[in-house]
Amino acid sequence: MIKGYLLKLIALTCAVAHYLLYKNLDGTLPGNGYTQQSRISALSLLLVTTFKTTINASVGLCFSQYLWYILHGTVVPLKQIEQLFTARSNLALGDIRVIWRAPLLLAIAASLWSLGIAMIYPPGALTVGLKAYSSTKNFTISVMNPKFPEGWDPMRADEGEHMYSAAVTATFANVYSRAGHPLKNIAKSVFNVGQISGLPINTGENSSYTMSFRAPQFSCQNKTYNATILIGKEDIYHRFPRTRLTPTMFRSHYNSTSGYYFLQRQWMTEFSQMGNPAQNLSDPIEMMVKVMELNCKPHSALYDVKISYLSGVEKIDHTIGDFQSLSIPRVSWTYDLNDSQSWPNSKNESNILSYPPKLQEFIQTTMKNIHIFNQVVILDTIGGLITHQWKDTFTLDDWNKCNPERSTKFRCSRRVVEIESREFNANNSEPFSSVFQQNRFNRMNSSVAYIIEDPRELHITEDMLNAVLTNITLSALKLRTWLDYVPVTTTTNLPTYRFSHRKNIIVPYTVCLSVAAIFAIVEVWSMWQNGAPVADGGFMQVMMATRGDTEMERLVFEHTSQGAESIPKELRELKVRYGELIGEGLGASTGVMGFGTVSETTVAERRPFLRISGRFDRE
Repeated sequence: MIKGYLLKLIALTCAVAHYLLYKNLDGTLPGNGYTQQSRISALSLLLVTTFKTTINASVGLCFSQYLWYILHGTVVPLKQIEQLFTARSNLALGDIRVIWRAPLLLAIAASLWSLGIAMIYPPGALTVGLKAYSSTKNFTISVMNPKFPEGWDPMRADEGEHMYSAAVTATFANVYSRAGHPLKNIAKSVFNVGQISGLPINTGENSSYTMSFRAPQFSCQNKTYNATILIGKEDIYHRFPRTRLTPTMFRSHYNSTSGYYFLQRQWMTEFSQMGNPAQNLSDPIEMMVKVMELNCKPHSALYDVKISYLSGVEKIDHTIGDFQSLSIPRVSWTYDLNDSQSWPNSKNESNILSYPPKLQEFIQTTMKNIHIFNQVVILDTIGGLITHQWKDTFTLDDWNKCNPERSTKFRCSRRVVEIESREFNANNSEPFSSVFQQNRFNRMNSSVAYIIEDPRELHITEDMLNAVLTNITLSALKLRTWLDYVPVTTTTNLPTYRFSHRKNIIVPYTVCLSVAAIFAIVEVWSMWQNGAPVADGGFMQVMMATRGDTEMERLVFEHTSQGAESIPKELRELKVRYGELIGEGLGASTGVMGFGTVSETTVAERRPFLRISGRFDRE
C-alpha cells in the first residue's frame, strides 16, 4: 500500500516538475547550457517516461488487487484466469467476453492502454518559434525643419540651417530669395517620376524610426461656371476670307508672395462679333466659354513619418494632420544698428539674453521666419514647375457663313469653327512631362506626325498637388540639411521557447492522476476485502510455483509443464477457485490459502491481514 502511494507521489512530482520546467522556459532563448534544445527534449522525455512508468505500476497494483478480489471464491477455468491477468498488458491476449464479465477490471486495463497515448501530448506543450526582440539606439539622422534649440542664435548660424538661398550680413539683414539648386533638382525629379528619392542613410535591416515636422499642403476649391470673354485685336488675325483667333484658354499660376495657386481651364461654346471683322478689325469678339477653376491656398501641416527597413526594403509611412494657416511674411527683415553700437560681445558667446531687447526681438522674428520659409521654399519649387499659360487657335473658313442677328450682330456656333492647330505661348512646358500628364508614357499613333498636347487635360487636382508636395518634402531629407540624434528601433527575430499549448500538459497529467487516484480507492477497498496486499505478476508464474497435494498440482507434475505455451488442455480447462485448502495433505488445519477445485477449497472469510500467497514459494 505504501508502495502505491509512493508511486503516485513520484508521478505527481514529475507532472509538476514538467509544468514548472516549461513555465520557466517560456519566453527564454535556447542557449548552450541547460536550456539547450536537445537537453530540454531529453529532460522532457525522462519526466514523461518516469510519469508513465510510475502510473503504470500504480494502476497495475490496483489491477492485481482487484483481480484477486474477483478470483477470491469464484470458480473460473485456468485459461480464463490467465486471460484476465494478461488483459492488463495487451487486450489481444485476452478474451473480451471474459474481460467483460468484470467491467471495472476492463476499465482499469483500458486506462493502462490509454496511458501511452496520453503521454504523447505533454512534450508538444513547449514549442520553439521566432520572436521579435527590439533594441533602441540613437543614430545621426537627417531630419526636416526641426525646432530651434533654446538659445540658438541665427546671427551666427551657417546658411546650411535652411534650404533656401539667403544672406545674413553684419548689417543684420536677412533676406529670403529662392530655393537652392539641390532642392530644385529633387523637386524636378519628383515632378517627373512621381516617387520619393532614396533616403541618405539605411539604419539597418528590420529597423525603424519616427519623426514629426511641419511642411506645406494645399487646400483647394473647385468652381465651374459659364462666362463671356472678349478677344482683343492682339489675339485676332484676319486674312480674307479667314479669321484666326488665339485666345488664352489655360492659365496655371503660382503666387510666390502669398503662396496661392490658381488654375483656370476654358472651353469655347460659341462666339459673336458686332459687325464683320473683315470690315472692322478693331471690334472685339465675344467668346462664350465654360470655365473650370481651381483655387488653392497653403496650409502648414504636421507630418508624422515612420521610416522602416523591413528585410532591408525601405518603407515610408506618414500621416498628415493639425492643419494651420500658413501666412508668408516679408521676404526681408532687418535690424537697425546705431553707429554707437557694435556686434554684441564676441562670436564665441551665444547668450542672446545679453543682447539689446530690440535685437533679441529681431532674433526671435528671424527664427520664426526661417521656420516658415523652410516650408514656403517647398511651395516655391512646385510653383515654378506648374506655372503655365496656353493659347488655343481657332480659324473661321468664312465669317460670312455666320447667321446675322438683327442685321448688326453676327453669331457663329461651334459647327462652323475649324480647329486648325494649337500652339504654345507659355513660359513653361514642364507639366506635359510630369506626373500630372497621366498618358505621358502612351505610344504615339503611327498615323499622326505629332501630338497636340492640351494642358486642359492635365490631371491637376488637390490630391495630386499635395501628393507631389509630400514626395518633395520627404525627398528633401536626402539633402541632410539638418542632422539630429534620433532613436532607432532595431528588431531581431530569434528562436524562443513558447509554452503555447498549456492544455497539452495540463489535461493529460490531470486526467491520468485523477484516474490513478480513483483506482487507488478501488485498490484500498480490494485489499481490505482480500485481507492483505497481493503480488503483481502473471497467474501461470504464481501457479507454477505453487506446492500442495491438489489436482492442479498433480497435473502440473504429470506433464512437467514449464511455461504457458506447454500447458495441456486438461489443465487449461480445469476449473479452480481461490480459497482455503481442505482435505488430507493440504494443511486444512493451518488455514493455507491457494487455488484448488471446488472439492479442495472452501470460501474463506475476508478478514484483515489475510495472508493470500504465503506458501507460493517452492521449498
